[in-house]
Amino acid sequence: MAEVTISADSILQALNWRFATKSFDTSRTVSSEDLNTILEAVRLAPTSYGFQPFHVTVVSDPDTTAKLRRAAYDQEQITSASHILVFSARPNISDRASNLFSALRRNGVPEEAVAKLEKFSKITNLIRTVTFSRTSWAAKQAYLALGIASLTAAELGIDGCPMEGFDAGKFAKILRLGDDLRPAVLFAIGYRSASDKARPKYRLPLRQLVTWHDNQAALI
Repeated sequence: MAEVTISADSILQALNWRFATKSFDTSRTVSSEDLNTILEAVRLAPTSYGFQPFHVTVVSDPDTTAKLRRAAYDQEQITSASHILVFSARPNISDRASNLFSALRRNGVPEEAVAKLEKFSKITNLIRTVTFSRTSWAAKQAYLALGIASLTAAELGIDGCPMEGFDAGKFAKILRLGDDLRPAVLFAIGYRSASDKARPKYRLPLRQLVTWHDNQAALI
């Protein structure tokens, strides 16, 4: 694979440019190409064991978004955005685990390494089952993918708004998701309206947010 050169300035500029857009320009639509780029970035996002224990539902149909808006406490983004990405936790990943281990073996990964990964994944899955934390674990993986989607959108000049304020049960019913999926977080994407201006970012300085335990302390 060719070496990829990524500009630090480009990443930071994109992150400084983005903000949680509350009102989108309803006359503009995210292109299929850009949408697919965001979704491909989601697919490539890091997840625990690489199991990808989540599912993304893309919604742009006006009738459906109108229903979702009522289940999201009437937040404008739901109907003004170009698309709504619904990230759902998928706590039962036995099929994906099996497929992954099979793929590793086909790709020549040593059996000892695969067996070790299988063992640890079974142990951690048992712990999550006993502690009733499987859905929480799966939702955390969805949030990792959301972060990648947010950065990708910003790099493309596409606005976005991560959203947690919604009734997960109603969303699942409206989208007919089935019992194996639980909506965890939303990502509205589109282009900011003229009335929604970027606001100053309030972020802690690194010295309050980061603690160093090496010789980099002198940099803070």
